[in-house]
Amino acid sequence: MNKKIIAAIILLAIILVAVVTCPGKQAHQDAVIAEMNSAVKHALNDNDSTEQEKSDLEKGFAALGTMFVQKALEATLEYNLELNNYFLFSTSSIETGDEKQTLSIGVFGHVFTTFDRDDVKEKLDEAIGGGL
Repeated sequence: MNKKIIAAIILLAIILVAVVTCPGKQAHQDAVIAEMNSAVKHALNDNDSTEQEKSDLEKGFAALGTMFVQKALEATLEYNLELNNYFLFSTSSIETGDEKQTLSIGVFGHVFTTFDRDDVKEKLDEAIGGGL
């Protein structure tokens, strides 16, 4: 076979796999919630005391905060997360005030979040009033 034909077949196969494995809205929601939960847990546990030095009350508040954030995120993302499917890949975004923020990019069955833990920690600090 001609090298150009083989290259075209391989390219079409890659495109077909990308289209078939393009993540949907639920995959984006799950990835964003998992990353946010991880960020919240990290922010709540990010202090100088070790795990053994924390009181049961501190551990309880951290668990309660994580559960509250997870439920609030699920409800918010269910109605406000916008999925943009470009067939080869997909993105999810949410409108915050007057701007749209991209939260994740999905390709080949995987979803990658586009925010980091430090941003989430800063937002939590602002919301709580610098308490973290």
